[in-house]
Amino acid sequence: MVEFMDKVAKTVDTAELTPEERNLLSIAYKNLIAGRRASLKRISSIEKKETKKGNTDNVSFIKDHRVKIETEINNICDRIFNLIDSHLLPNASTDDFKVFYLKMKGDYHRYLSDSKTGAARVQAVKDTLEIYKSAQVIALNLPSTDIPRLGLALNLSLFYYETLMSTKVACLTAKEAYDAAITELHAVREESFDDTVLIMHLISDRVTYDAPGRIRGRKRDGKRQNLKIMDMAIWGQEVDTEISNQYFGGKLSYTEASSDVRFPLWNRNSVETYGISLPKRF
Repeated sequence: MVEFMDKVAKTVDTAELTPEERNLLSIAYKNLIAGRRASLKRISSIEKKETKKGNTDNVSFIKDHRVKIETEINNICDRIFNLIDSHLLPNASTDDFKVFYLKMKGDYHRYLSDSKTGAARVQAVKDTLEIYKSAQVIALNLPSTDIPRLGLALNLSLFYYETLMSTKVACLTAKEAYDAAITELHAVREESFDDTVLIMHLISDRVTYDAPGRIRGRKRDGKRQNLKIMDMAIWGQEVDTEISNQYFGGKLSYTEASSDVRFPLWNRNSVETYGISLPKRF
């Protein structure tokens, strides 16, 4: 399916993809990379366990297989990057299509960061943030209920939470997108209503379950926390630095990471960034 959709995508030089075609392209690549991402996660976990046990022979074999999977992921990402940069983005005539393709590019840079370590991983994260930020700026020209705009907010929130371990920023990102969309939901066309509501529901879940004090159902102070960030978060409030050492795959010297990581935050009227310094312990 990927080969076929690649051929279709390269016809944008003469005719832009339809919304159905771009969705099929997205599905084709998602199916291609999903299994490899899952395999990488499993084999990385096994490698850590075998390393802890001191099974050097097993570790050597597992490492070779892990490197093979990482190479396949890198190749898939390079393939979609080339398609987006050479064909899709240059010929995108509307902001809706531009946001869709930039979001897709940001997603695959996010996947790429999962297969990197050390300085390479830090750079991949920076690239992901920059691409998502570019998409955000363009998305402000779209209705707050636009599906690519909502999808961008959802995936950016997921990136903050799962990759950067920044719970508060993840919640703020999701909250802003949800609040903006709910006020315009009445104006959504009937043919798009179900898809719009579905994405809004997913965004609402991120706001609820990623909220400080209720992270993946954990208990805090011996009590189950049911706090919803919607009930207490205020746009523009100070955001804590929560980039974890675990994310960076080990300790980084201060010079390996930028002294200032800028987090683009979603806002219905403007895009603002906050400079957040990395602690020296990283």
